[in-house]
Amino acid sequence: ARAQRTLAQVELGNAEADQQRLLGLEKQGFVSAQALDSARRRVDAARAGLASAEAAIGAAQGARAAAAAQLEVQQVARAHTEIRAPFDGVVENANVGDMITPFSSAGGTQGAVVTMADMGTLEVEADVSESSVAKIALDMPVEITLDALPETRLRGSVVRIVPTGDRAKAT
Repeated sequence: ARAQRTLAQVELGNAEADQQRLLGLEKQGFVSAQALDSARRRVDAARAGLASAEAAIGAAQGARAAAAAQLEVQQVARAHTEIRAPFDGVVENANVGDMITPFSSAGGTQGAVVTMADMGTLEVEADVSESSVAKIALDMPVEITLDALPETRLRGSVVRIVPTGDRAKAT
């Protein structure tokens, strides 16, 4: 649009210069009224072209402002698609396409879309046989193995002893 404006300014300058030359020649009787009218129309057309180029610049600036506003709207919308947690952890139970809304206010959505596990503070609940209960103490180091990962050995410590019994298991 700016290039069109520059071309229109050059054209207007040329048309006005030609008109001035023809006005001088008309006073001397060397130019017909028809040629002078043609020069005036060329000046008018050049002015209209310049006005059109100026309008195109305004429209382009407006489109740019609208695009900047739309970008900001999209950035805000994108920010609403991010899920943040107050701690580092491992995400479990996330499904592609799950939808959430703040406070679960819309139908067909849920408040918690994922479950997170803080791998640094996992707790394991274990049953202990009656004969081994006396050997357990708080802060005692323990080794944890899981049926799902038999080769993996995890270190831990006793953080709580809950005195409950299960007669069926004798624990």
